[in-house]
Amino acid sequence: MSTQAEQESKINSMNDEARAFVAKQAKPVVLPSFSRWFDMNEIHEIEKRSLPEFFNNESRFKTPKVYKEYRDFMIHTYRLNPMEYLTVTGARRGLAGDVASIIRVHGFLCKWGLINYQIDPKTKPVVLGPQFTGHFQITLDKPTGLETYIPVKEEQEQKEEASETPQISTNSGFPLNLEIRKNVYDTAQDAFSLRSDELSKNAVKQFYCSVTGNEITESRYHNLKTKQNISEQAFKDGQFPAAFKSSDYVKLEKTYNQSDARPWTDQETLLLLEAIEMYHEDWTSISGHVGSRSKEQCIARFIQLPIEDKYLEKQLSKATYQEFLKQSSKPKGVVDTINNSIKQLLESNGESLQKVADSSTEKLQRETAVQDNLISQILALSLKQFETKFDKLQELDKQLQAEKQQLALEKHNLVVDRLALRKQTISVRQKLLKASELGATDEGLMLCEEAMLEATRAPRVVSTKKTSELGTVNGENIPDKVKLNETFEPISVKEPQLYSMWAQ
Repeated sequence: MSTQAEQESKINSMNDEARAFVAKQAKPVVLPSFSRWFDMNEIHEIEKRSLPEFFNNESRFKTPKVYKEYRDFMIHTYRLNPMEYLTVTGARRGLAGDVASIIRVHGFLCKWGLINYQIDPKTKPVVLGPQFTGHFQITLDKPTGLETYIPVKEEQEQKEEASETPQISTNSGFPLNLEIRKNVYDTAQDAFSLRSDELSKNAVKQFYCSVTGNEITESRYHNLKTKQNISEQAFKDGQFPAAFKSSDYVKLEKTYNQSDARPWTDQETLLLLEAIEMYHEDWTSISGHVGSRSKEQCIARFIQLPIEDKYLEKQLSKATYQEFLKQSSKPKGVVDTINNSIKQLLESNGESLQKVADSSTEKLQRETAVQDNLISQILALSLKQFETKFDKLQELDKQLQAEKQQLALEKHNLVVDRLALRKQTISVRQKLLKASELGATDEGLMLCEEAMLEATRAPRVVSTKKTSELGTVNGENIPDKVKLNETFEPISVKEPQLYSMWAQ
């Protein structure tokens, strides 16, 4: 007994020493109400059903003991800081085994709220990536805030250095030829067209098509990858390398040097006026004649030019228009002038007005006659159409009346047939009754034969005669009790409006 007591005391002392190293609970742990079944010391049936791979004894690496180690480690790790989300990666750092099994255990514990139940939503990872930006249009331009600051003094010094060594800068600005094949149309003149003296006067850079060799300064298609230019016709015909598509080319229009602020000289204005007299509305030729201005600048300058009134006023003298002013100041003179002008207008235009009036009258008469003819034709056609419709209606009415009469006759014949059939059945019945009374005698047998013959015979139907004339073949077999009145007529004939057919 002493030895057993000593062992228990040793175990208790060891537990006390171990508790000194156990982490203290700093925050409360909350479990959901639907997970009351959970017990840290046992494995519940729900766990066995949810994770059967640890309890089917198929693998020695997946046993209930291994599952309990996985579960307890994840729960203890989460409870150290229950406000922080425990990820699968964080759990794998302290576990060794199948990654898929660890992920399934982690998902099971999260499902039942045993871990990651009271976390801060901000710490929960979201499976969302950045938004799609493939539709953004990117431009090769830096914002103004990224421009380097250059003081004024340094800028002036740089300009002076550039003016002192123009040849060096020209040679250094020559682009490197990195193309596999040389393009015969990419010449030095094309590269430095703006720097030449002759083209700088026009302030226009000339471009040539890399396919046809034609000048395409006005409008061209530029390739952003190879920096080649082609004409509009070549672009429409698809005459570009097979490695490129139509979307690789951008349409560019003619550009000018921004020199609108430079005032026009008298010589340029004189050349503009001369070109307008020579070429009229051909502004391309006009700008070529001026030489130093573009087509748009020439048009804008022509619009801004003053009119000729101030030049004409200098040539006129006061004596030329003083007499006219004196005459116009008198009221009678003004009235006479107006009357004379009106008379002259009427006399000059009288004959033409008369001719126009006569021709318009003739045209009006012809148009009126044509309209009257059309109206009469329309009326005749409308009347003919009405007569045709009326004739068709009359035919339909006749057919309807004939069908009504036929229907009435059929109804009358049907009633007469019913009466004849009734008389025949009554006669047959009476003969059979009389034969039954006589018994098996000769007279009784004769009556039976007569009844059979009368039953098989069709009743006679005569719709034009009275019903009293209807009877059997001999006309003498109808008894006195069933003889009808000779003046009797059916209700369908006497009052057809009150008669209605029976439903059979």
